[in-house]
Parts: sequence; C-alpha cells; structure tokens
Amino acid sequence: MTAARTIPAAEDLMFGQAKGWNCVWCNVRLDRGAVSVGWACGREGPALAN
Repeated sequence: MTAARTIPAAEDLMFGQAKGWNCVWCNVRLDRGAVSVGWACGREGPALAN
C-alpha cells in the first residue's frame, strides 16, 4: 500500500494543473493515456457543496 499524497496548494499549481487538464503531481496531460485515481472530494474551498 502506498501513502496518500497531499494535494498541492492552488497557488503552487501550473495553469493546466489548476484547470484540471494536467496531473497535479507530474503535470502530464490527462487526456493522453492517463489512469484515473478517482474524484477529488473535500470540505473546503471549491469542493464545498452549498
């Protein structure tokens, strides 16, 4: 089992990462052979459902 990774802060992301086009860890485009690791869920910021 691998340890869970921490999502980088928004101000540390490149444009494509912040838009969801690229991986937040390696910055590789997600539309070319990417493997899904699931949906982002949370209770803070833009993930907060009103």
